Amino acid sequence: MIDQSGTARRRDALDAEPGFAGMSFGEAREPDGHFLGWTPGKAPAQSCDEMAWSLRPGSDLVVLLHMLPTGKPEPIQASLGLYFAAGPPARVPASIRLGRKDIDIAAGDDNYVLEDRYVLPVDVELLRIYPHMHYLGKSVQVYATKPDGSKQWLIRIDDWDFNWQDDYQYEESPRLPAGTEIYMRYVFDNSWANVFNPNIPPKAVTYGLRSADEMGDLILQVLPEDPKDLAPLLQDLHHQWLAQEIQGHQMLLRADPEDFENHHTIAMYHLQAGSADSADVHFERTLQLHPTYAEAHVNYAAALAARGQLAAGIDHLEQAIDSRPGFSKAHFNLGLALHAAGQRVKAGQHFEEAARLRPEMAAAIRRTVAGLRR
Repeated sequence: MIDQSGTARRRDALDAEPGFAGMSFGEAREPDGHFLGWTPGKAPAQSCDEMAWSLRPGSDLVVLLHMLPTGKPEPIQASLGLYFAAGPPARVPASIRLGRKDIDIAAGDDNYVLEDRYVLPVDVELLRIYPHMHYLGKSVQVYATKPDGSKQWLIRIDDWDFNWQDDYQYEESPRLPAGTEIYMRYVFDNSWANVFNPNIPPKAVTYGLRSADEMGDLILQVLPEDPKDLAPLLQDLHHQWLAQEIQGHQMLLRADPEDFENHHTIAMYHLQAGSADSADVHFERTLQLHPTYAEAHVNYAAALAARGQLAAGIDHLEQAIDSRPGFSKAHFNLGLALHAAGQRVKAGQHFEEAARLRPEMAAAIRRTVAGLRR
């Protein structure tokens, strides 16, 4: 994944060990409609130059490893190969993700069904498809129903095997017109009869990030027929993605209600969805659990300031700086808030400190300050 925020790097620096545990990696994302990763059974694939993905200066590459215990120390060395295109991408794909995160499979249930649908707002060409479940997965059915009523199968797996999974590229890419409904139906088996069931006797399993938990995701890589349709497609997908992420993190909180990072993540998703009151609840809980969480103070301050609550926002920004004096974003945002509150001299001090901490951004910071003074 690509992280342009520096969040993963800061988290890695919290101790002397390489990397960090868990699957909370801040703002790291997969690039430009591509899905990167390796799973058991996956075959290598190479994209064409015209659909290369962008890697911007200053970005961190974040490698996420799932490891199983062997009972003894094991050496781990991850490697990554990058192949560079001759020029910038000529066409940019989008990723459509279907699935649900309210998975809750009772012990012994051998026919738990998970369904989801998505109606395409624009004409697309389907390039790749990637179904994903864990050990309780049993079968996969995905098809498209076009506006004329015709049905086209996109993928079908009657005997799912977690240890042999891949994303699949079509020999002839299906063309799906606007108004096409994509339907997925996954079946899970949480009974004694499932030889892959990690829990014998079976126990209730919910959505989660570990392989012992369950997932039910479907990712489709599509290319809009008209490049102008990329922006409206991404906007439509963003609303669905937000709802899925909020649903998933709420399930994670059921398992660990005191996970402050999950509370913070949900707060940020609620902000994007326009649910400020819900965001406030999770910001407050985050800071109850971790009072010195500087990023949460900064993000909560921005939310408060956007609603005109400058004094409360300034208080959170000052707490962020108390917790992490070298946090340039906190200094810059505090400068903005103080300037808006009429405290120009104090604001200038924090702008200068932000510029000192981030010399590569100093010119841009000073241009912003000059614009404020006009």
